Order: sequence, then C-alpha cells, then structure tokens
Amino acid sequence: MVLVITPALGALRPEWAEAAAGLGASRRAYFFRVALPILRPALAASFMLLCANALGAYATAFALAQDNVNLLPIKIGFLMTGDVSLDAGLASALAVALVALMALLIVGYQVLMARARRVA
Repeated sequence: MVLVITPALGALRPEWAEAAAGLGASRRAYFFRVALPILRPALAASFMLLCANALGAYATAFALAQDNVNLLPIKIGFLMTGDVSLDAGLASALAVALVALMALLIVGYQVLMARARRVA
C-alpha cells in the first residue's frame, strides 16, 4: 500500500494548500475538499490491492484460524483434501468464484490507478 500511496501523496502540490489557505479554508477543509478527492482513487486502489492480497493468503489464514472460520481459501482447501468430505465440484466452483472476485479487484485496481495517474 505504501508503494501505491506514496506517489499520490507526492502529487499534492504545496500551492494547493496555499491557495486554500489564501481563500480562508482551514486545514481540515483543505484535506476534505482538495487533498482527499485527489487521493481517493489511490486510496481505493490500495484497498482493492490489499483485499486481493488477503484473499490469496491461504497459509496465513489457515495458520491463524484453522477450521474455526469459514474463509473461502480455507473452505476450498478442506473440500479438496477431503478432511471432512471430499467435494471437488464444490471446491472448483468456489475456486472459480474466488478467481472472478480476484479479477474484479485487479481490474478495479487498474482503473483506479489509471485515474490516480491522470490526476497526478
């Protein structure tokens, strides 16, 4: 996330803060009316990237939750190994849903980063 947000923070020009202050805006008003709209695409893209990373982190989720939490990657792993019941068809369907969700997150990330580059 730091790699995605840092260039967006660098794109904020000091002149914008000076202009906002010259027009009587407080620092809070500058943040919410100038800086946040500029940073919003990069923040949303970072969130999508972190969500995609979390969906793919099977080992960490399994180590922390074991079978106490029904996370999608853990459920797919249990259905494929047959610890409780072997259902390769359901596991494949869940994997396709996971791939579709990941593709949606990655496409959203690309769109938002293109928008963030245009603003910067």
